[in-house]
Amino acid sequence: MAAPPPRRPQPPGPLAAAGIAVAASVLMTWPLAREASDHVLRAIYYWDAYTNAMILGSRVDGALGLGPLSLYENYFFAPLPRSIVYNENHFGLALIFAPFYLVSDNPLWAYNLTLLASLALSAFFTYLLVRRLTGSGPAGVLAGLAFAFSPYALFEVGRIQLVATPWIPACFLCLHRAIEEQRPRDVAAFWAAYLMQIGTCLYYAMFLIPLLSLAAVVLLYRRRPPRRLYLTLAAGGAVAAVLALGMVYPYFTVREAFDLERSLPFAAGYDGKLGFFGNVHETNEIGRASCRERVWIPV
Repeated sequence: MAAPPPRRPQPPGPLAAAGIAVAASVLMTWPLAREASDHVLRAIYYWDAYTNAMILGSRVDGALGLGPLSLYENYFFAPLPRSIVYNENHFGLALIFAPFYLVSDNPLWAYNLTLLASLALSAFFTYLLVRRLTGSGPAGVLAGLAFAFSPYALFEVGRIQLVATPWIPACFLCLHRAIEEQRPRDVAAFWAAYLMQIGTCLYYAMFLIPLLSLAAVVLLYRRRPPRRLYLTLAAGGAVAAVLALGMVYPYFTVREAFDLERSLPFAAGYDGKLGFFGNVHETNEIGRASCRERVWIPV
């Protein structure tokens, strides 16, 4: 009787990939997870962590009526109205932040866990996208780790809105699913992912518009879906536009009071260049013998 053939190792499935993503977010920022209640990462813009923790707390407090300010105001600009316009709105990040904040009443701990969760979600959604496009689980895991923990991401790790990138791969994943499988729930997921991006970083949301549009045109041309899919996409877009307006409307109401337009020379001076993606902050000690001295800014 012949011996059964040896079992081949199975590629990582979604559950294993999620575990790898969580473990990587903890490892790549260690020992932040251990000291999350009273430290922040010593990044180049580490002081933004305090600002963002307060903004996220004010979003949750405003939504639940726990604080004296409205949903569109920040504590550090009180009593100026509509002070949300002085920074990102953070509505999307606040949805991740809220459970941690409400169970702990410690905004810094909630902020740090939101950062760790965002890094893990960036790796996981990229895994799902790449696995769908290539059929390879290992390729998805490697791509997810490379995307979430790129030198650019770790250089900007002090500014959570620039590091929390899970909605970028999620948008492309849901767009593929919506057009290729033509299910209303995938259309709803696509618009929900884009709304989360608007509520996380408006810059990235604007950058995504031409890329998503190009991807949509190619996919629609290849699939030639029935008219009902176009109607479903348009209906979802209309609902998303109304919800997005609730996030960005305050910015339009104050345009006359502030000079918010940047000149072309000013914008060009701070324009993103390809070399910026290779920036590595001095505290990023991945690959060096010790990583325990790199992250501490105590409160």
